[in-house]
Amino acid sequence: MSSRYVLGIDQGTTYTKVVVVADDGTVVARSHRHVTRHFPRRGWVEQNANEIWTTVVDGVHSALADARVSVSQLEAIGLCAQMGTAVVWNRAMRSTVGRALSWQDNRTREMCEGLNQAHLDHVQSLTASPFVTNSTGPKIRWLLDNDFAVQSGVAQGSVVAGPVSSWLLANLSGGRIFAADYSSAATTQLVDLRTLTYHEELLSLLGIPRQVLPDVRPAGDIYGHTDAGLLGEPIPITGVLGDIPSSAIGAGSTSVGDVSLSLGTGAFLLINTGEVCGGPGLLPLVVDADGPEIVYGTLASANVSGAAVEWLKSGVELIGDATEVDGIASQVSDSGGVIFVPSFAGLASPPDPFATGLMIGLSQDTTRANIVRAVLEGMAFQVRDMFEGARAAYSKPVSTMTVTGGASASDVLMQILADTVGVALQRPAFTDSAALGAAARAGVSVGMWGSLEEVCSLQTAPTQFEPRTSVDRRERSYVQWKRAVERARHWDT
Repeated sequence: MSSRYVLGIDQGTTYTKVVVVADDGTVVARSHRHVTRHFPRRGWVEQNANEIWTTVVDGVHSALADARVSVSQLEAIGLCAQMGTAVVWNRAMRSTVGRALSWQDNRTREMCEGLNQAHLDHVQSLTASPFVTNSTGPKIRWLLDNDFAVQSGVAQGSVVAGPVSSWLLANLSGGRIFAADYSSAATTQLVDLRTLTYHEELLSLLGIPRQVLPDVRPAGDIYGHTDAGLLGEPIPITGVLGDIPSSAIGAGSTSVGDVSLSLGTGAFLLINTGEVCGGPGLLPLVVDADGPEIVYGTLASANVSGAAVEWLKSGVELIGDATEVDGIASQVSDSGGVIFVPSFAGLASPPDPFATGLMIGLSQDTTRANIVRAVLEGMAFQVRDMFEGARAAYSKPVSTMTVTGGASASDVLMQILADTVGVALQRPAFTDSAALGAAARAGVSVGMWGSLEEVCSLQTAPTQFEPRTSVDRRERSYVQWKRAVERARHWDT
């Protein structure tokens, strides 16, 4: 039995997940805790950062108890967290100032449009992307403009702001660490991607004082130690990433040209480009950094993916549980002409914050099974849009894609995806790859494994899904999907 372990924390939009990984790569325990989202008005999405921290503490203790691993056997802790969400807190008291603004929140839409109209070329020269609503920087600016407690706290020098990873690092360390990893810092859109330092012109454009923001550090740094009161003794925190690159690492997508798709609340398609690479609807990203070596990727995203299945359950009550989806969708061979566009929070690809959710093609013959299958097909078509945009920017051939996340558990969805995108898919045996990636990054940083590739080689072989449909049918279906997307676009204007 192993005596050396690392712990990986994945703080996501809907769940906080924790894994305990042995030195032979075995996941010996896992836990998950649900995180609440709040919707105060249309297009606004908020979360309670105190609740987020509580789920991390509960999840860590639960996973360690289930693993029957003592704290003294932990070599390190790795952390990944949702990217683009903005948290503001009192640094001395570690008490939050209002709710966190989720990456899904689009209240900064008009601000971003105004900035892009006035400064697009210059902003893109620094960030390789226009300002977008799912980045942290504009959200911090909005809070400075609209929340008096934030304004006064910043004026007094007591309040700081940053991504979720920074908030968690502050709490894990008892307030001693105020830092952001490269990937999370890059998605503030306040950082020059090539130097990975805050750029004075970007700070000036958004009017954000540098002193309220965390220091920027590589993923593989030894950030510090947990507060002794948290686990009984201090444990090194040796790997911090955004959840999207962490998911790619945990899935084994560590080489240039690798493509990974994470299907959680949203959908995130990441191509490891090896260099800064942007384009319409794409966000350049730092995949990994250990010391001076920086690996870049390009990210295409959709605000709603697995959340559409949750809508089937909680919104229209067509299913009782997400596990029923495969059985119901398998009752029919197709959607019967029904097309579902899951743009509940606008479209990221093609970019359109004014798009709305759409279901079209209904008839008297439409059944529950047709609708459930249409939702899965809509998720797949959305990925096809993301893939086409990312592949055009990368401009090199792609033959396989690794798929992880909760929604990837659906065999029906995986086959629909393979048929829709037209490439072979691989689903790792362990699909909570973000938590595994955080553990892997931490373990490599303390020498428990020699490389990220070594950790990945220890995992069980993935399940393969090959395209089965004809090219003609694939393209005809995609044309119909594009017609439906055009109907959904520019609706909420």
